[in-house]
Amino acid sequence: MKVCAIIITYNPNFQEFYEYYKQNIKEVDYAIIVDNSENGAVRKKIKKLSTELSTEVIQLDSNRGIAYAQNRGVERAEELGKFTFVLFLDQDSLLQKGMISIYNEYYKKLKNQYNIAILGVSNTQKFTNDYLSVTQIISSGTFTPLTLFQEIGYFDEDLFIDFVEYDWCWRAKAKGYEIFSIRECKLLTHMHGDGKINILGISMVKPSSVRLYYQYRNLLTLLKRSYVPLKWKITMAVKMLVKIPIYIFLLKDNKNTIKYIFRGFRDFFLKKQGKYID
Repeated sequence: MKVCAIIITYNPNFQEFYEYYKQNIKEVDYAIIVDNSENGAVRKKIKKLSTELSTEVIQLDSNRGIAYAQNRGVERAEELGKFTFVLFLDQDSLLQKGMISIYNEYYKKLKNQYNIAILGVSNTQKFTNDYLSVTQIISSGTFTPLTLFQEIGYFDEDLFIDFVEYDWCWRAKAKGYEIFSIRECKLLTHMHGDGKINILGISMVKPSSVRLYYQYRNLLTLLKRSYVPLKWKITMAVKMLVKIPIYIFLLKDNKNTIKYIFRGFRDFFLKKQGKYID
């Protein structure tokens, strides 16, 4: 079973990314780097990685979003016609050694009992077994049979970035597939948002202002989709509403925060999807 890593980049710290890349490439048979970068110097450095063994680089003309980039990577892996699985990675993700072997072991173990869409890393879940059935999972570090994209479809490019992987997970679940988090599998590094902030003793991911635009617009979009779990809809709607005054009054850049949240609501009602245009 051959595994192709699909790595999405956007203006990374190149030296840090390269160190992760050198370790990650040892774990897979091939890597497709899809580069969303808009920084010319970074683009040149990433392009040179196409000379590395078992690596190719697809450079997009601008930042087209994670869904578009992942789809181009999947399509290329399909064209090559020699891979059974794809492994999705972000630019700041570092795999633990032997992780693909662990995924292969659990895939063989579980495939006779379940239709498997994704095996993914453990995060904050509470395990009572070596693996845990979940409703959705972050994309970085996920291990997916390549043929499934012909049945489930590709990632929704209209969403651009936030909740893209969750939407795909829910579509897979709606078709009877299972998603498992594997306790042994962990990402050694992975950054969420722009760091964290502490509010009244509670640690929260700090999103950039423009990410708030996508989060609120995409949340409203997903609330309308029948296959999205009702529990997630209610929980996220309440959580995102509660966060509005927190973001407005406690983040330093509150003018931009208000602007992007408002435009997320506005563009949902105007039916504007895809990349945010100021």
